[in-house]
Amino acid sequence: MEERHGFYPWRRYLARITDMGLYGFLWTVVSMMVFSIRRTPGSTLGFQILDFLVTVLLMLALEPVFLAVWGTTPGKRIFGITVRRKDGERLSYEQGLFRTWRVFSSGMGFDIPVYNLFRMYKNYQLCREGQELDWDEECLVKVQDEKCFRWLVFVLVQGMLLGGTVLVVLLAQVVPNLGAVTVAEFAENYNDLTKYFYSEHKERCLNENGMWEEETPFSDSVTIWVGNRMLPEFQYQTENGIVTAVSFSIELLDQKEPVSGYETQMALAALSFAAGRQGTGGFLQNFRPILYEIEENGKRDWSFCTEDVEISWRREIKGYHEEAFSNGLTVYFPKEDAAHTCYRMDFQMKLIK
Repeated sequence: MEERHGFYPWRRYLARITDMGLYGFLWTVVSMMVFSIRRTPGSTLGFQILDFLVTVLLMLALEPVFLAVWGTTPGKRIFGITVRRKDGERLSYEQGLFRTWRVFSSGMGFDIPVYNLFRMYKNYQLCREGQELDWDEECLVKVQDEKCFRWLVFVLVQGMLLGGTVLVVLLAQVVPNLGAVTVAEFAENYNDLTKYFYSEHKERCLNENGMWEEETPFSDSVTIWVGNRMLPEFQYQTENGIVTAVSFSIELLDQKEPVSGYETQMALAALSFAAGRQGTGGFLQNFRPILYEIEENGKRDWSFCTEDVEISWRREIKGYHEEAFSNGLTVYFPKEDAAHTCYRMDFQMKLIK
């Protein structure tokens, strides 16, 4: 079998992409399934930086092991690329670590925007011209062959990494308690979802009796609230310890402060009680539809069913004008010329026999 020197910039680049995707996938699994670190559509820059740093650390930790044990990495293996010393022996862990660091610094430009593109372009030119790259000065890089099946394997692996990541993200959304729930389990689901959607805020939690925990008088953070902070008092109907209905009612008369639309509490309660009635599959199936119904119809009287639960709400709003914010929340502000204001809302979820 003829071996060629490793002047194949695109193969080497795609091998690197595959390895980085693998490291990122491993971190996604560990962070979401073990440490319960969840990413939402509004995940902050801090989460993105954390993901980047851990992925780089995994690259620096694992790649030298791959090179020392196998003489290649998973991504390089797909394209038949091997990395050895000039004498044909495998790299030591220290040599592999030094090489990987040079790849990150000189090859990837520390992944600094713009500078990383410049470094990759310069190295692409050197590789295409058959010149030795900085991190390969003490190494011998070879490509076993140019068989087309390797491109098919690359596409399949990328699909598996993407599909696996999507599956992990979906599974991480599942609440702790599925199926029929007790009041304590409903509260646990509610608190878990609150952390998922509002991890940056100091939200009050429900205790095991389904009531709001007392606020602490001091906090190490400051949250700016828009709208009345009155939280709904959930009412529960149970049968043999199992929750059969959850409801809350709000009545605010002649309030001079803005009033929240309560869509957040509606969504969290609905997901905590109704989404997982049919197990994991039911939760993943009902997660988006429930949020859609509340987002689209939360401002008017409405009812809908999901699996074996009916969810409904009624509103009476007088003397307020509505304002929607970019984060999806609605706040009602008292009209200046309103002699009286009235905000009433009834929300209910119940099992359908």
